[in-house]
Amino acid sequence: MDAQNLTRKAKPAPKLPITERLLLSPREQAALLGVSIRALYLLDSKLPPVVMVGPKSPRRRRADLEAFVAGMQPSDDARVEPDQLRNARAKRKGAGTPSVVVTQGTQAPGAGSEAQRGDGILPSPSNPAEVAS
Repeated sequence: MDAQNLTRKAKPAPKLPITERLLLSPREQAALLGVSIRALYLLDSKLPPVVMVGPKSPRRRRADLEAFVAGMQPSDDARVEPDQLRNARAKRKGAGTPSVVVTQGTQAPGAGSEAQRGDGILPSPSNPAEVAS
């Protein structure tokens, strides 16, 4: 054999699209499931087991992931948006914010005593006349 032939590297196999690969890396799994890598790792305990093709190369079978997704039940519980996010979205859209009522002896988060009136009700930001008084 010739020394030149020994130093040449073999050509890598052509890369198959994700839909044709049998084993998927974490990045490919996330792309297939439509989630981020972080979300994939958070879901790890619920997903099918990994196959180790090397000491640091976890893979999952594409067919196992597809079967897992096919067996998922749709969620009936609608996610409730927190009031703080809903109010901020309404404020950005120009709808104003709901007034905040504070009972005697308590304060709204971040409100100092100077912001409170004598009757225990904070002025509503949507009513400029109350703020001025």
